[in-house]
Amino acid sequence: MMERGYQLDKSVILKLLTHLQSNEHFVLQEAEIFHEALQQYSLANVGFADCIILAQAKQLGVTLYTFDKRLAKLEGASSVPSL
Repeated sequence: MMERGYQLDKSVILKLLTHLQSNEHFVLQEAEIFHEALQQYSLANVGFADCIILAQAKQLGVTLYTFDKRLAKLEGASSVPSL
C-alpha cells in the first residue's frame, strides 16, 4: 500500500517504520507484532500490512490462508486451497 499508494521506495518505508519503532515519542499498540512484521517486511517481497497480518496470525498460532502467492510462500502462511 505505501509503496504503490505513496510511490515510496521500500528502503524509505523501512527507514520510516524503523524510526517509528525506535522513537520514544511513539507508542506502538502491539510492539512485538510490529517488530516481527518489520523484520519480515525487510526480508520478503510483500507489503508491510501483509506482514502485520501474518505476525498476528503467528501470535495466535493459526495459519494465514491467502490468495497472495508471494505471501503464501512465507512461514505461517498458505495458499487458499482450490475447490
